[in-house]
Amino acid sequence: MPADRKRRAVAIDLPLTYNAVLRDHWVAPFDRNHIIDFSAAREFAKRIISEFGVVCSSESSRAESLSGGNLQKFIVGRELLRPAQYIIAENPTSGLDMAATTYVRRTLVEHRNAGNGIILLSGDLDELIALSDRMTVIYRGRTSGSIPRKDFDKLKIGALMLGQDFQIAKPL
Repeated sequence: MPADRKRRAVAIDLPLTYNAVLRDHWVAPFDRNHIIDFSAAREFAKRIISEFGVVCSSESSRAESLSGGNLQKFIVGRELLRPAQYIIAENPTSGLDMAATTYVRRTLVEHRNAGNGIILLSGDLDELIALSDRMTVIYRGRTSGSIPRKDFDKLKIGALMLGQDFQIAKPL
């Protein structure tokens, strides 16, 4: 889930049906003898729209017609509804309203609880603390080492994020 949704996550001038299967058009159920099964793609787009509360006229709407928040919900929905062993999410709730933020966070936790790995990249310390089992702070190419949940301290982690007390750092 890239942070720059308009440049890296969607084909902005294409309908949501196409954007729903951008990465998976070549696998079942979207591929039928090397031809996109548009019926399956359309159903997947409808599922994303429904489950993530994306406000749009239909799955035929162009990605460019969605507000920033609705586009983010669509992208997050597409990624979270795909079968995956791990997810890399960069600022997944950026630009979302409170209800969508809550839904995305809950869905990420459900993926984690199902045994999937999640790498969460975020500058939102509250989000990191709420969703992480362990944390590593990276500052100027150096890492703080792994911090387990039991040792989370908002002030200490915030200081690390600002480069303070980084003597424990190891080069990447």
